[in-house]
Amino acid sequence: MGLKRGGKGEEVKQLQQKLTNLGYLNDKIDGIFGQKTEAAVKAFQDECNLKVSGIVDEPTLAALGLDNTAIVTFEEVHGRAKEMNWWTSDIQKIFSIGTIATITDVDTGISWQEIRKAGKNHADIQPCTKEDTAKLKKVYGGKWSWKRRAVFVTINGVNYAASIHGMPHGGSSVKGNGFPGHHCCHFTASRTHGSNRVDENHQKMIKKAAAAIL
Repeated sequence: MGLKRGGKGEEVKQLQQKLTNLGYLNDKIDGIFGQKTEAAVKAFQDECNLKVSGIVDEPTLAALGLDNTAIVTFEEVHGRAKEMNWWTSDIQKIFSIGTIATITDVDTGISWQEIRKAGKNHADIQPCTKEDTAKLKKVYGGKWSWKRRAVFVTINGVNYAASIHGMPHGGSSVKGNGFPGHHCCHFTASRTHGSNRVDENHQKMIKKAAAAIL
């Protein structure tokens, strides 16, 4: 894309919408790459450990997920989920930082949307809106919990078997979603950040998701 300050058009609108969804831009979406859009790009680049230039180069484009991200409607979540190895499959690229996915709890069938904001050993995710946070909390019976749950992660119409816990911790960067932090989403062979180990309970839930039919 190579967008930079002074640019105009639909590509800039797409960029502005993405930055707004991620909580970096609080301004009108007008298709004009001005000072506020540039500042939002720089803030995103800084958080993602990219070169802070304010220019949407290829690494920034990839981190934003503008080339492969689609918001999947809840009605499209059905069938089975693929089991993907965090280290040897393409799941880290598919669920790249900035990508929005539909999360569906296997036991309850409740779906909501979350965005991947960080994470190296696994995906650190945050609900996109207050409504999404409310659905996540409903899955956990109204109380935040470290309990592992089997989920489908749906991106571009494809379901992937995963496991989450429901305890907010660490930093939060999605403004106005009512979720005080982020929480974790694991895939096959992914590891915890602190102890750098494979969590057996998460892996059990991933197997459960892979065996489920929604």
